Amino acid sequence: MDQIISEIIRFTGAAEDRLFPTTYGRTALLLALKSVPVRGREVILPAFTCPIAVLGAVIESGGIPVFVDINLKNLNFDLNDLRRKITKSTAAIISHHYFGMANPEVAINGHMARKHGLIHIEDCTHSLGAQFQDCPVGKIGDLAVYSFSKNMISPQGGLLQCNSDGLIEKVHTLYNQNSTGRITGLLANLEFLTFFCRLLIVRKLFQSVNTRFKPNSLPYRVPPLLYMPFRLADIFLKTQHSSGRFYYVSKENVLKDPSTVVIRMTDFQKHIIRSRIGLLHQMNAKRRDIAERLNEIVPPFFLQEKAQRSVYTNYVFCTYDKARVLSLAKKASILFTETWPARGKYWKEQNTKNVERLKREVLLLGISPYWSEKEIREVENFFYKNKDLFFNPPG
Repeated sequence: MDQIISEIIRFTGAAEDRLFPTTYGRTALLLALKSVPVRGREVILPAFTCPIAVLGAVIESGGIPVFVDINLKNLNFDLNDLRRKITKSTAAIISHHYFGMANPEVAINGHMARKHGLIHIEDCTHSLGAQFQDCPVGKIGDLAVYSFSKNMISPQGGLLQCNSDGLIEKVHTLYNQNSTGRITGLLANLEFLTFFCRLLIVRKLFQSVNTRFKPNSLPYRVPPLLYMPFRLADIFLKTQHSSGRFYYVSKENVLKDPSTVVIRMTDFQKHIIRSRIGLLHQMNAKRRDIAERLNEIVPPFFLQEKAQRSVYTNYVFCTYDKARVLSLAKKASILFTETWPARGKYWKEQNTKNVERLKREVLLLGISPYWSEKEIREVENFFYKNKDLFFNPPG
């Protein structure tokens, strides 16, 4: 058994032959969608979703994205809107466990998918290691996708888990077809190497509350510049290493012939991830402890049931005045980030009433297991001092 697979089994509980390590979380999703397959058919997904990775995979697979509004209470689908959006052209439903949460409402989506004969894809990219009622996330969907870069420092890397007997043969076939060639393998490893270099540079930002490194600083820009000659060679040689296409999605791309991409996890990725995944249980436990301390100060966005064991990739909270909180946090050298709608291009169909509200009111704090006790108290003190700016989440 591959060493990395044996480590992954500890988190997913799935059999070895059901796990497929991939280059990215989004290539795991691409593999899932191609296995359905969704080409020329509709794929239902939440309006509140990553417009790069998730939408990119849907379009690369030839699917037609259909957006459903969300329930602000738990960020699951608005079930009435979901029922309206299911048609004879629907092939699959994508559910999310957001920001490290184990969302029990995903089971409702699975029930609805079975009722209509649809494939249910469970997006667990934020929540590797999360559980509900002692059951790891990823067990509900016909297919489940994970990412290794959301809650540990790694050179990307993802995973597809196949729970469906009817899809397993197709997944195996596609996975083997997209093996890495000599040139594409080299380019993939170089891409992941430059990505990893950037992670090492901003590791202080990840490890520490204080924002000592800025993403636009020269050291942060150097690795991509070093990688540029190889990308130019990639274009000149017209190789099929095309992961960058995921960053350029539009309606015009729908139904175009998808290119072959590097799907298999590279040896370089395996080496790094294997060296770190053994600590993930410990890191997730530290994040939970920090989140529980913050819950005593700030009304948490997600109300946790006793049966939930979330991993808190991000701490999510609501504020009356987002601009003021960001300004105060900057002065205190604490890094808050905004949710997807505020940070990138969205399709207009994604800008629902509830998504717009999240854009106005919700902020994220990336919780690091490397924080010292002093740094945790700095964050606690910031929330204490500004308690009046925060409120209970909607619903």
